[in-house]
Amino acid sequence: MPGRGRGLLVACGVAALWLGMPGTGAVVPLRTAAVLPAPGHIVPHLPRPAARAAPAPEPDASRALGSVLAASMAPPPGRPRWVPEEPVYALFTASNLPVKMADGVVLRANVLFPADPWTGVPAVGSFPVLLTQTPYGKALSGPEPDLVRRGFIEVIADVRGTGDSHGQFGLLDPAQISDGVTLVRWAAALPHSNGRVGLFGGSYLGINQLLTAAAVGPDSPLKAIFPAVAASDVYRDMAVMGGIPDAEFSGYFLGLTAGMNAALPLKEGTAAGADQGTPAEMTTVEKDHLSGDFHATYLTNLLQGGDLAYDGGYWAARRPQSVLGAIVANRIPAYLVGGWRDIFQRGEPLNYTGLQNAWAGRPVEAAMRPDQPVTGRYQLLMGPWYHGNVGQGVNLTLLELQWFDTWLRGEPTGVDRTPTPLHIYEVGGDRYVEASHWPLRQAHPERLYLSQGRTGVAPWSLNDGSMTVAPPALGADPVAFQGASTLFATSTSPDAEFVVTVEDVGADGVSTPLTQGALLGSLRAVDAGSWAAADGGLLLPHHPLTRPSESLLTPGQITRFDIEVYPVYALIRKGHTFRLTIATSDTPHLVPTPEQLAHLAGGVYKVVHGGSAASYVELDLAD
Repeated sequence: MPGRGRGLLVACGVAALWLGMPGTGAVVPLRTAAVLPAPGHIVPHLPRPAARAAPAPEPDASRALGSVLAASMAPPPGRPRWVPEEPVYALFTASNLPVKMADGVVLRANVLFPADPWTGVPAVGSFPVLLTQTPYGKALSGPEPDLVRRGFIEVIADVRGTGDSHGQFGLLDPAQISDGVTLVRWAAALPHSNGRVGLFGGSYLGINQLLTAAAVGPDSPLKAIFPAVAASDVYRDMAVMGGIPDAEFSGYFLGLTAGMNAALPLKEGTAAGADQGTPAEMTTVEKDHLSGDFHATYLTNLLQGGDLAYDGGYWAARRPQSVLGAIVANRIPAYLVGGWRDIFQRGEPLNYTGLQNAWAGRPVEAAMRPDQPVTGRYQLLMGPWYHGNVGQGVNLTLLELQWFDTWLRGEPTGVDRTPTPLHIYEVGGDRYVEASHWPLRQAHPERLYLSQGRTGVAPWSLNDGSMTVAPPALGADPVAFQGASTLFATSTSPDAEFVVTVEDVGADGVSTPLTQGALLGSLRAVDAGSWAAADGGLLLPHHPLTRPSESLLTPGQITRFDIEVYPVYALIRKGHTFRLTIATSDTPHLVPTPEQLAHLAGGVYKVVHGGSAASYVELDLAD
């Protein structure tokens, strides 16, 4: 199959790996979820403080995800079942309040207080505080009013250099982490605060939760976090894929934030009810934002092959995975939310395994051991979502309420008592399963070797090669794909680019992409951070992606390439096939640097099968 722009792939343009799923299509014996609440649905509530015992649940050995989301998990012995409070409060908003940071820079925050519904003034009493820190503007990030109506104070702060906050913006830079610690303390001391703080938000607002939670120390007012769609390694999850710059996302993110940083100071500063400050202050904020050089410098450095195109100190200072141990040491529980279609699909399971490992006293970067203990203090809900529709079909507000009631109000909701803190959606099965370990304890490694044949899907191709395997004798349909594609290949050029897509192909020929991976050949080195399978293969190859690890290919020499393929949990039904498609580019998603392009130009690749250099896919099968 001709490569799309940079190389020519011969011998296996489309690689179809046939699982052939025999038998009756029986479902793996994992616990399934109950029906989820409809989008936006709130189950009936009882007003606080009239907590009352609900009828005892029917005996059931399973704990379904649906019961968690419906707030009906069995309570600890002798305790009443948790029932969410009624939304009895109105909202009182104080806009653009100034908060001075340690270096004197002033940030701005909106604060929403539970209010008396008759008078509109802040309600009498003390309430826990929820804080989010956004680079997208306070108005656009928006509050969660349902939580305020149920007795939480919410703080929405513009990170420095954004919105109406002073200073210059930098991507998750150390100053922002320090700001997060200051904001937590400020939020805890607000009028009507009970002194206990939680963090919430998604994407950038989820990543900075992890970094803040690691920096606050063990005696902080911060008591729990709820990060959604948050990266584990910003470099590998966002900036590059397999060492190739992610120009599509970087361009979008930088264009979005640059435009907002220029436009929002005037909008935020003149909002109705805002503490507008003086015209001179507003001018200073605008100058701060416009004088920052982050956006142009970052994009140029990354795409032109500067230091940011490689892993190093810059990225290490912004890597949530490296601080997960500190979060556990600070005793801060975390409920993670991710999606199998999300840009951070790779990192969300790694955040879960890292937190569970840290709690169990193991290295955060390791795969979980099947026999290690787990805790309900660290959970992951992994749904079928993209970055922009996370939580669709699930009432995340209700789940947040249960989580924060547990840790900020001390209520025995039972959410932390689950033996299965991993809740994962089964792609193709349209259900959730409850688990505890990743990789799944029920899964075993399977190596599928490639062999030659025709695919019949590219009649226009001069070389419609394929690689297949005979149907293995499988006893179950689900595939827990934490795996890698190991290719043995030659190239006529000093570098190679491989992009692989794992697909589920139905009997009617319709294919559904499940996951993807990519690798630049010159950055193929793997290190001790890799996850090994029981059969000696790699479930998660970890590439250093540093300048010192870079090594060009010897043209014509067979070379091994271990391509990290992002995780997914999918159901491959009886009669379906499992296909690996190999391409030589993914433009405009991945755009090599000029130096990389020069080494890739004109390359022709041949993928080897059979003998001592047999290409294969390593994956986990759940049975």
